[in-house]
Formats: sequence, C-alpha cells, structure tokens
Amino acid sequence: MRRSIRNFFEEVVSQIKEYSAIKEKLGKRVEIVEHADYRTSDFQKMLMTVLRIIEEEKALNKESEIYVNISSGTAEYISAATIATMMAASKTEGIRLFTVGTEPRGYSTYGEQQVKALYYENGRPVGLTKMAREPREVPMFKVSVPDKGLVKGLREFGTFDKPVTANTVINVLKKKDLLSDDEDNKKKNRDQADVMRFRRNFLDKWVEEGWVDKREGSNKYMLTDDGKMIIDTFYLEDEDTEDNAKIRK
Repeated sequence: MRRSIRNFFEEVVSQIKEYSAIKEKLGKRVEIVEHADYRTSDFQKMLMTVLRIIEEEKALNKESEIYVNISSGTAEYISAATIATMMAASKTEGIRLFTVGTEPRGYSTYGEQQVKALYYENGRPVGLTKMAREPREVPMFKVSVPDKGLVKGLREFGTFDKPVTANTVINVLKKKDLLSDDEDNKKKNRDQADVMRFRRNFLDKWVEEGWVDKREGSNKYMLTDDGKMIIDTFYLEDEDTEDNAKIRK
C-alpha cells in the first residue's frame, strides 16, 4: 500500500479506535481486522473477498448484524461489494448495505480554482484519472426483480398511513382487481378463502421479504422502510400509464 494511501487508512483506523474506546466503557468491544490480500481494482477478487468476510463473520456469530459500506472506494469494490452483500443477504438474515452521502459543501476540494488545479491539465479537464487500463468485462449475476403483482399490491397497502388489518387490505385489493373473488363459495366460506388467498399470494411474501411487519400484540400490519423503498422504486411507469389513461377519459 502506497504511503499516501496508507495515511488515509491509518487515519480511519485511528478514528475507529477512538470510537472503540467509548464503546469499551459501555462493555462493547470493537475489533479492527485488516484485509489487504488483493487490489481493490480487481472485481473478481473483491467479490470473493467481501463474500468471504461476510461468511467468516456469520460463522463466528450467526446473530451478528453486518453492515457493508459502499459509500467510497474503487468502482470495482463498490459494485462487487453490492453484489456480494445481496447474494449473502438472500441466504442469511442480518446483512445490510448502506451509504453515507457528502454535504454539498463537505468536499475537501471546493471552489473553481482548487478544482482546476487538481483536475485540469494544460487547461483541459482530465478528472481524477488521466490514464486507464484496457476495459475488462465484468461477470454477470442474476438479481431478481420483485414480482410485479406483489409490488402493485404493496403500493395499495402503502396508501394507508397507519397499521391496518388483513381484511382492510383485502377490500382495497379487490377494488383494484388485484385479488379476485371466489364465486363458487358461499359468503362465509368466501371470506375465509379470501383471507387464505391474500395471505398466500401477498401477505406471507411481503412479510418474508421484510416489506411489511406485523404490529406486536395486534392483528394489524404496517409498511416497513424497505417496503416503502420498493414501491418508490419499481413499476412506477405503470402508475404513470394508469394516471394518463384516467386523464384521457
């Protein structure tokens, strides 16, 4: 590791140790483990390394919470760490990704003169990198997109601003034609069949994915932060299409 880069690493370690001293007074221990086996510009090695670290931590303590920071680092590290974390999280609970943004005036390089001094050459902008290696193809991995029906149903669930019962959600899904009636059953049996079908096709899957949570000590459910992120991210074009269709009518 180059001395200049090592200085940054040692500063981070120093800050963690200061934080660790505070935690140790509360009876909690913070251990720093250095992984310097591979270059962070090697995607495959980064993918393997992050997966290995997560597996080793979980082997030591299955209940441990693992948070992977993808706020900074090489593009290869960030993309590999993201994929590795999602892979591990699909098999084991307690693994999360997070980022830390920079305030608009929080950059160490600020102002036109500083930017030009560091990122320009002969009056032309070159950025942080002015020489690059040959492009290398990155291996592809399948990451499943959430089921469209599940997300559309979840979006209707998300219209409630307080915990609701299963029956309340069932009525809304029926009105939106997302949950069909079982006309062959009598009313009493049909209501029971609706609940079973709702649980099987929606609720159980929402809870399993962590999008919906049951309120402790009640029969009501509420949208989680993960659930809100899902409905704010996927199949938004369908909502736009439906809204435009209503306007045309």
